[in-house]
Amino acid sequence: DGGGAAQAGPKSPGGGGFLDLPPSASPIVDIGVNLCHKSFQKSLPDIVKRALDKGVTRLVITGTSERASEAAVKMANDPSLCVDASTNHRILYATAGVHPHDAKQWGPDTSASIKGLLQDPACVAVGECGLDFNRNFSPPDVQERVFEEQVRLAVELDKPLFCHEREAHTKFLEVLMRVEGVQPSRVCVHCFTGSRPELEEYVRRGFMIGFTGCISDDKRGKALRELVALVPLGQTLIETDAPFMMPTGRKGRNEPSNLPAVLRTLSECHGVGEEEAADATTRNAVEFFGLEGPCSRQVSGGWELLG
Repeated sequence: DGGGAAQAGPKSPGGGGFLDLPPSASPIVDIGVNLCHKSFQKSLPDIVKRALDKGVTRLVITGTSERASEAAVKMANDPSLCVDASTNHRILYATAGVHPHDAKQWGPDTSASIKGLLQDPACVAVGECGLDFNRNFSPPDVQERVFEEQVRLAVELDKPLFCHEREAHTKFLEVLMRVEGVQPSRVCVHCFTGSRPELEEYVRRGFMIGFTGCISDDKRGKALRELVALVPLGQTLIETDAPFMMPTGRKGRNEPSNLPAVLRTLSECHGVGEEEAADATTRNAVEFFGLEGPCSRQVSGGWELLG
C-alpha cells in the first residue's frame, strides 16, 4: 500500500522526523513548501542540505499573504541558501499571493505590492490564492473578489496560478472561467484532497494537480490514493506543503527532504518506476514554473541531467 513502508528516522530539531528513504534516483521538485514558517527558521541551511541530499533539487516557497510573500521572495534570493554550490543552479523560488484565509487583509495597495514581487526572477507564480469555504476565515464574497483580482493579475503578467480550493469547487471554476485569458495548463490545484468528480473535472479541463504526503498516509490517505492514477503523470506535480502533511501521518514537522515518500506513493499508484514518475513531475514543474537547472532524461543505460 502507498507509503506504508516509510519509517520515521531520528527526531528533527523542530519535532518532526526524517523518513528513512533512499534519495530520489532522479531530480525532483517540491512545488509547495512553507519554508518561511517559524518552525524552520533556526535550521534553514540544514533543511535545504537534507533536501538536496534526497534529490530534491528545487523548492518553491509558498507566499500566503502580502507579508509572507515578501518574506518568501527575500528567502528565495538569500545568497547563503538559494544556490546549490555543487551545480551553481538556483535551488529556491517563491510564489506571491494572498491565501483565501487572509483575503480580508487585502487592501488598496496589495495588488501593486504583489505585482511588484512578481517582477523578481525568483518569483514564479501568483499564489497561494483561491477559495476555502470549509473554514471561511475570510467572508466568501471577499475571498471570491480577492481570488478574481489575483487571477486577473496572473493573466496580465503571464504567470501561472498556484491555487487552494476547499469545498468551493463550483465557485472556484466559475471565477477562473470568467477571466478571459486563463490557460488551464497554467493552473495548479495544489494539495488536492477533494472528491473523485471534482478531480475528474479538473483533469478534463487540463489543470495541473499537486499531491502531498497525504497520499502516503495509510489511514487518512487511503481514499485519496485510489484517485491518484486518475491524473495523468503529465498533469501531476508533487509537494510536501511542509511543515504540514507529514507523509506517515505522524505528528510533528514535515520537511522537503521527505518528498521522496510522495514520489514513491505516486509511482506505486501509477504502476511505474520511481524514475519515470520523478522525470515526469520534474519536467512538469520546470515547464509550469519556468525553473532553471537540472531536469532528468532517460538515456541508454540510465539517466542524465539536462542543464
